[in-house]
Amino acid sequence: MGLKNGVLIGDKFLPGTTAKRLGKLARESGDVNTSRKYHAAMHHKLGKSSSEIAAPLGEKHGTVRVWLADMHEGGIDPIPRRKISGAPRKLPPNIRTRIVEAVQKGPQAVGHPADYWTLECLWMYGRDRLGLDMAYSTAVQNMGGI
Repeated sequence: MGLKNGVLIGDKFLPGTTAKRLGKLARESGDVNTSRKYHAAMHHKLGKSSSEIAAPLGEKHGTVRVWLADMHEGGIDPIPRRKISGAPRKLPPNIRTRIVEAVQKGPQAVGHPADYWTLECLWMYGRDRLGLDMAYSTAVQNMGGI
């Protein structure tokens, strides 16, 4: 195998590392963000494109491509986190207010099919119903105290 969306795949991506090992690292990682990157690498090693990997993670395919390129260049242990300039993203006040109201009413009262709220359900509700354009991990960091 060669390139897919500008990133090496198959045996050329992280040579000597198997998808099985990447899956194990993802499960054993103590950090959610690192675990997500290992999962992305595992699926890429299995031949999935960055777009196919990004969608279920709630990330943009460009973000996944950066993760994969970082891993390929720097190795799998440890995965460096890039410094982000500027202030961290915040939930817009109007969306935060609507999410708090949804939590108080319950998921089914606002048209969400779940029986109870989880952080993932709240993120999907914000994304699908309120137009929240934010990665899952960023949204979860912003939902503390809701």
